[in-house]
This record gives sequence, structure tokens and C-alpha cells, in this order.
Amino acid sequence: MRIGWALAMLLALGACQRHEIGPAPAPPIPAEPWRPAAGLWVQGFTSGPQAGFRTVVCVGGGRGDVFGDERPPVTDGQMVCEAVRRQRTPTGWTADQRCSLRGHVGLYQYIAQVVGADDVAARVAIIDPANNQPLSTPADVRFRRAGVCPAGFAPGEVMQINQPGPDGQWQVIQPGQNGAPPTVRALADLPPEIAALR
Repeated sequence: MRIGWALAMLLALGACQRHEIGPAPAPPIPAEPWRPAAGLWVQGFTSGPQAGFRTVVCVGGGRGDVFGDERPPVTDGQMVCEAVRRQRTPTGWTADQRCSLRGHVGLYQYIAQVVGADDVAARVAIIDPANNQPLSTPADVRFRRAGVCPAGFAPGEVMQINQPGPDGQWQVIQPGQNGAPPTVRALADLPPEIAALR
């Protein structure tokens, strides 16, 4: 919640009378391993080729990690990915995953920083692990918890909210588990909780 400028000044002056003002405390770093709180999370690209692209994911019951860090290795015949490797940093964490597609190998890197409670900023890049050169333009992504999941949404379900498909329907995707293919259901209208995010 934003505090008005005048009220903020009064609070600062009151603090000066009691204590010497020091640097603002840094947001607490979540315990390892970090898992998002249950609810509806919105992911928005703020830079890079996909700037402006937004998706939402329903998190709950251990499913729907906004970073995908809990997903197992993928071996679906097209994209083959190793398990995600995580490491704490002073302001957040990193998450790396090595994947190959038809013999082309890329290392997906997330460098995440805690902005506040239920608010994480990350830089996402794909690099060539052989020479550490970029394979894509890095992108900045913001993850924020927006509230509870809409009625009828199951944990793990994901949808993009920029625009509906060519048929005018919105697609809600449930990623497959244990090698199963994803399932897709269509919505004629966005739930109010999601429409408000657009």
C-alpha cells in the first residue's frame, strides 16, 4: 500500500527524533527452496522480444511454480531438459536448466531478486554452455501474486491474457504430469479476477 507523501514525511521526521535514520531494510530472502504462495500469480515481460506479454498461473498444492523450478527433467522427444539447479544469492537466487532441441543445447538462466512479499523480478537468458555466449536477447520478467485463483481454476493451470485465440476463446492449459501431454480447455470470457489484470 502506498503511503501519501505528507504522511511519509511525518513518519520520517518522527523517526529522526527517536533514532538515527539508516538504510532501508532489504526485503527478506525466502527460505530455500522458495515456493510461491498459493493463489493467482501474474507474469509479465517488461523487456526483451516478448515485452508486454502476460500470463497467469494458479498456484496451489505444490503445483504451478512460477519459475518452473520444481518440474522434473523433460524427455518428450523434442525438447530434452535436465533438472533445474538452484543457488542462493544475497538478494534472491538463481535457477539454471540445461536443455537441448534436436542437438542444439542451451542453458536457461534465471537471476531472481526479491522485490517484496509475493513480488519477484527476474532476468531470463539463454546462453550457449560451450562458450557462454547469448543465444537470445535477455528479458526482464516480473512475478506478482494477484490474489486467489478464480473459481473453477485448478492448481497448475496457465493462460496468456493478452488476447484470445483466433476463435475468440481463451485457452487454459494444464501441463501434463509424469510425461502426460497437457490438457486444454476453452473459456468464452475471462473471469473478473483475470480481466482486472489486463
